Amino acid sequence: MATTPIYHWPSPELTDKPDGPAQIKALALAIEGTVSGLIVKPPFVQVEQSIAQSIATSTITPLNFDIENYDSSNMHSAANPSRLTATKTGYYRLTGLVSFTGNTAGIRGISWGIDGAFFGNGTAYPPNANTLGVPAPDLIVFMNAGQYAELRAYHTVGSALLTVALANSRSYASAQFLTD
Repeated sequence: MATTPIYHWPSPELTDKPDGPAQIKALALAIEGTVSGLIVKPPFVQVEQSIAQSIATSTITPLNFDIENYDSSNMHSAANPSRLTATKTGYYRLTGLVSFTGNTAGIRGISWGIDGAFFGNGTAYPPNANTLGVPAPDLIVFMNAGQYAELRAYHTVGSALLTVALANSRSYASAQFLTD
């Protein structure tokens, strides 16, 4: 059986014996093989904390995440629980939130780090006696494959402050590939 010039799909010659089911099956498998290579899930990860983390006062601290809600391309690993690692070079959208326990002293801060260095703008909030979710600035950042982003927390309470790890009030982070 001959094949088409571009995709090399099976194409019967006029001189081939008719075998409809076999020829249709061969063509269907060839098309499926071609199309499956076109359908690729873009890199995306969303992680959460289910274990409260102690954040030392006046110390920028990367958050560790232990729940993967979604990870299309192994961007998060238990070996480096704070990192969201780019698996493809291009632009990524970073989003997140740190949920702090209530305390009436100091400020709360949150920022993104790329490969361990501060990146973009941070967010700061005044003290709050109640649990406080501090959203990270949404960032669109260019990352090379292998670079990593970390959501980082900061506060000036004067002693350690815990993050909240309740089902309805967890810290989370996500990274979504946008384009090359």
